[in-house]
Amino acid sequence: MVKMHLNHAQWVIPELSAQSLIEQLMASRALSKKELKKFLHPRFPQSLSDPTQLPDIEVATTRILTAVKNRERIGIFGDYDVDGTCSATLVAEILEILGTHAVAVKIPERAEGYGLNPAVIDFFSQKKITLLITVDTGTSALNEIRLAHKKGIECIVFDHHEPPPRLARPVALVNPKRPESRYAYRELCATGVVFQWAHYLHLLGKLSEGQLKWMLDLVALATVTDMVPLVADNRVLVHFGLIVWKRSRRIGLNALIEVAGIDRTRVSSYTLGFQIGPRLNAAGRMQDATLSFELLRATDTQTALRLARTLNYLNQRRQQLLEQIIQEATAQIESSGRARQKAIVLRSPHWPKGIVGLVAGRILEKYQRPVVVLEEADGVLTGSARSPEKFHLIEALTRTKGHLERFGGHARAAGLTLKASAFRAFEQAFINQANRILTDNDLTTRARADARITLQNLVSETWALVERFEPFGFGNPKPVFYLPGVSIAHFETFGKDRTHVRGTIGECRVLAFSRSEQFATLKKDEPVEMLITLERSTFQGVTRNELFVRDWRQSK
Repeated sequence: MVKMHLNHAQWVIPELSAQSLIEQLMASRALSKKELKKFLHPRFPQSLSDPTQLPDIEVATTRILTAVKNRERIGIFGDYDVDGTCSATLVAEILEILGTHAVAVKIPERAEGYGLNPAVIDFFSQKKITLLITVDTGTSALNEIRLAHKKGIECIVFDHHEPPPRLARPVALVNPKRPESRYAYRELCATGVVFQWAHYLHLLGKLSEGQLKWMLDLVALATVTDMVPLVADNRVLVHFGLIVWKRSRRIGLNALIEVAGIDRTRVSSYTLGFQIGPRLNAAGRMQDATLSFELLRATDTQTALRLARTLNYLNQRRQQLLEQIIQEATAQIESSGRARQKAIVLRSPHWPKGIVGLVAGRILEKYQRPVVVLEEADGVLTGSARSPEKFHLIEALTRTKGHLERFGGHARAAGLTLKASAFRAFEQAFINQANRILTDNDLTTRARADARITLQNLVSETWALVERFEPFGFGNPKPVFYLPGVSIAHFETFGKDRTHVRGTIGECRVLAFSRSEQFATLKKDEPVEMLITLERSTFQGVTRNELFVRDWRQSK
């Protein structure tokens, strides 16, 4: 790999070689020829890992089937994000297929905090629930599950969060990340875990393959939105889930597609991650995640349209608030000198906890270092953390847990709560962890090219080749190509503030967003080299090939 520092980012470019484009793309994803065949041509359900290897899957199934047979009162408890609402919806549907229904479903508000707590247990106890199924939470709920058992409520957990040293002890804890798990792939989202339980039921003859397939729209949505890697099982689930999306039977999702103005024939992983997912997440961020659950379970069009319009409005408010907070957070970082530290920890009483995770993600993108963003209310700080690849959040938070009330999550995304009085001590301890783990080089923004490309490669067959690697997302990003020695013809600025640039290279349109200042120095016919992605756009039935510029420099 050749490394070059350009436009404040370090480019990582493959060495010149005789490899074909597909061979270069295979190398960038570490795929052998045998693995490539499975990668490009997954089969359903044969390409999925064996669900019988999930820990406690048999125990969970036996207990749930017993509850169905004995007509016990079953409750469902989820989380307030897309994965939580989708997995709760899926459990409710599976119970109905098995011949029963959930007596009570609770999706908490963010103000109630993440996960099980005594108030939640009391809620289900008052509903006389004897079996509680928790999804997307529960792995670390040791005391809460013990309390539930004391109140006569047995618990089954379907979860995917990193297990703490001391696990909760429900009747069954179905989590592929448990240390003793024999399941072949550990990075499922919670909805993926529930789906694999449905897959197990299919193997037992309790569900048909058709019933299983129609669940894949929710699984694909949660998988993309929860940003688990789109490889292995997740790639299979999203690949087939996108097929289901194009003809989904869900009244609620169809209403959301209509309200959002989305062309269902062109639904992609991008659509799920940046158009559908944010609207569903807006309910939990701005108001009440139960709205999203109700939309997913809607059975009549008018109700679905009403809920979809509400979610659309909440998402617009969320976007406005996010931009305001980003400006405030950036000003705080720059004025305080935090940009020079290897980790950034921020707090404010004016930043709602439903937004701070998004803020942390944007700050991580800008500053390329671990970030914690907290809302302060009544002497308590609650918020989210995000981190770059080389900084494991759960390990770092575990080492600073003396300052925390609670925390949990994943390697690169976590939630935490602490007393306001512990803020300074936690901030310094967290920064110390970053100083210990990260080098200055780790904080450098990198732009990595998957392959080299030339003008001769800018033909429709190349676009078709790239599309074979879809669905794209976390863990399987859209290929970035290094294109040297080209000239952009007819380039001009456009957009409301004239901050974008467009032009042509050969027969392809070139688009560079928020790059007008960089291109201002470019002379006519001056050769440049660029990092690009290959895109397609369709207008009035005509599809055209386009190049999106990720970064560029004048050729030497």
